[in-house]
Amino acid sequence: MVKAYLPYEFQTILGGVSQNGFIVEGNFIYSAVAQYIIIINIKSQEQKQIIVEDKVTQLTLNKNFIVAGQENGEIVLINRKEKTNYTMIGHSSQITQLLFLNDQTLISGSADTTLCVWDIIDQSLSLRLVGHTNQITGLGSLQLEDQQLGSQKQFIISTSKDGLVKVWDLEFEKSIQTLSSAHSEITSLDIQDNVLLFCTNSEEVLFRKLTLENGKVNIEELGSLKRQNFTRAIQIQQVQKRIFILNNEKKIEVYRQKKKNSEILGKQFVFSHILQFTSKVIQFQAYYEQNTKIIICSQDNQIEIKQYGKDNQEISSNTISSYKNSIKQLELTQFDQRLIVISGKQCNVIDCETNQIIQKYESQQLITSLACFPKKYYIVGDDTGYLNLIDINSNQVVCQYKAHDKSVNNIQIHEKSTAFNGLVIMTTELDKLKFLELFQNKKTQKLELAVINVISMKENIRDAVFTKNGEMYAVSLYNNNIQIYYCNSNKLFLELYGHSLPILSFQLTSDDTILISGGIDKSIKLWAMDFGNCKKTLKNPSEITSIKAVNDTHYFFSGHKDNLVKYWDGDTYQLIMQFNHSLSQITSIIVGCIGDIFYVGTKDGLIRKYIQTKEQIFIQDEEEKRIVEKMTKEMKENQQKQVYSGNDLVGKDLSLQSIGKIHEAEDLMNILEDIKNYRFQQDLGDDVDLFKFNNQQPNEYLFQRLQTSDINQILKFLHAQHLSTLIDEIKRDKSINYYPQICSQIVYYIFNKSEGISLNSHENILSLIQIQERLRDQFKKEKKIIGFNIDALDQLLNELQER
Repeated sequence: MVKAYLPYEFQTILGGVSQNGFIVEGNFIYSAVAQYIIIINIKSQEQKQIIVEDKVTQLTLNKNFIVAGQENGEIVLINRKEKTNYTMIGHSSQITQLLFLNDQTLISGSADTTLCVWDIIDQSLSLRLVGHTNQITGLGSLQLEDQQLGSQKQFIISTSKDGLVKVWDLEFEKSIQTLSSAHSEITSLDIQDNVLLFCTNSEEVLFRKLTLENGKVNIEELGSLKRQNFTRAIQIQQVQKRIFILNNEKKIEVYRQKKKNSEILGKQFVFSHILQFTSKVIQFQAYYEQNTKIIICSQDNQIEIKQYGKDNQEISSNTISSYKNSIKQLELTQFDQRLIVISGKQCNVIDCETNQIIQKYESQQLITSLACFPKKYYIVGDDTGYLNLIDINSNQVVCQYKAHDKSVNNIQIHEKSTAFNGLVIMTTELDKLKFLELFQNKKTQKLELAVINVISMKENIRDAVFTKNGEMYAVSLYNNNIQIYYCNSNKLFLELYGHSLPILSFQLTSDDTILISGGIDKSIKLWAMDFGNCKKTLKNPSEITSIKAVNDTHYFFSGHKDNLVKYWDGDTYQLIMQFNHSLSQITSIIVGCIGDIFYVGTKDGLIRKYIQTKEQIFIQDEEEKRIVEKMTKEMKENQQKQVYSGNDLVGKDLSLQSIGKIHEAEDLMNILEDIKNYRFQQDLGDDVDLFKFNNQQPNEYLFQRLQTSDINQILKFLHAQHLSTLIDEIKRDKSINYYPQICSQIVYYIFNKSEGISLNSHENILSLIQIQERLRDQFKKEKKIIGFNIDALDQLLNELQER
């Protein structure tokens, strides 16, 4: 009997504010976080999310569309009213600039050095502009008036790391002017009143004015501004009579325009002051009326809105923050009511129902470990050896205890340990393992911690866990082994050998029968807890960073360095599901008490929440999905490599062709499933309706559908079971007689190209040999018939010529 499973689906991310820039629209900020667009209400700080396929590197929007440029070179067009997405493919690498020219036209710049002009109504690539030799760093548009001709014309301005500024005329589809900065790369561009301001990779800001006379664009030099800071400029923006320049030293330089003291614009600006920030700023947006207002996106995943008075002193500040560091550890409280997260010096308590942070604990030290008590407390360890017991409701530290000399690497709690007659806490530091008790001081009525046992290991300890009943504990050591001890006597029960490199994570199933471990050697091992033998080794392409078992089952999750989360069956050793939503290394996984929810923490400071659904899935179906996803990804990668050749557009419809092949393969899979079910019912003696096959025999219906298909392109999406069904249908009456060409193509593909079907199977080999012999006989018959027909036609032709 085929085993069915309840699947999990991605629900939301927690902790994302801004990582790759933002844009502002009214009271809303649209920010880029991994492969998400986060929409933040500035006043209430409420968030909504839009997910795309790859990391978002650029954002822009207009009244109808939100546009996300991705790291893989694709552009996602999101219809704001219909809430539909369309992917446009035209670049071969990261999108670096986006600009709406009008309601119908979008311009994109890329690290591939080209500009693309898009018709967003038709979602098509209209034009490719080639001329730069390095990454595009700035885009803008200018509407110039030609007073001699009495007309206006719009031009595109682009800057690049190649040190060039180019003026593009879309009517002539080419660059009509090129300006060299005479320095190295150009890092940023701004346009004000037909004047270009651009920063070079030096201490200068260059000013150039564009005019249009008799249809010709002229460029006038307006001098340069000598900066006070020689560091690299990242972004420039002019607001009224002030210029703001972001550098790579956590500073924004501000220059003000004096009363007109020179005809040269560059000399009219003088240094005013510096705005200093605590973290590196990725992007800013400046406003100036009576006071200066700055919105910044910083590298530590937060957005700050600051206002400065006339004396340049900060008068207000509003911070929308999240996790500044990697997610170190996740834990759930009793009945999954609260999620507790440690990251750097932060420890946040999140309401699992609303997904909102309800408590924040800030430590003076780096928080290194975490554990939850059954009810109202949680405990954290820091890098100085202290344990802090915190009330989850009041957010107050109710007990602090110096447990170790150095960092507390791990904390485990067992509520009802039979070996310790109640609650016990286990902590580790280097080669030391300590057991502590929590008790209430009768005099002070305060909670206190005390060490009840200290154990020294021969090797440093990586991780430690209790068994379910609390009678034993297991430790993973830096010598790549796992040792299991009795709690009451500390005598060794088992030592597990097998990993070739250090173990990064391990856990016991809730019935204490299987220990699951994974580590740097890229293998997951399942160990029997009765004799310590390795039951199975599951090889993976990358390091295993986290293991978490599901209560009351032998199912478990594994987190990987290559950003994947995998869901396994520990009894059959099969991969059930694979989750590829993360763009960063998995650092922690926590599963709900009944397995209906799990959270994943990653190195980029994000937490992803998954919930279990009621619709059953089967391993074979999931495997087929992964094959299709892999093929789709490969096709997209190939398409991006072939997306253009020199100046000629090619491969515009490749994506539609690829998707069409996938849809044809899916239709074929459905037909083969229907045929399989039909044959099964037929074997049972049931009366089966042929309605699904247009009242034809299933094999005839199948091969007629295949006559109009590109068989080689479609068959590569099929799973082994589908190929086996195809072989069975070829063996049926009339298949080879009526459709020998298609049958031979299928057999050829299976012999030469298929990796999905095992040719080591005796049954498969016999079937293919029989089919091959029947095909040979059929082609011989057809050859005789063709030969006879040719002779008859020759005779008829001679008779006609004689007449």
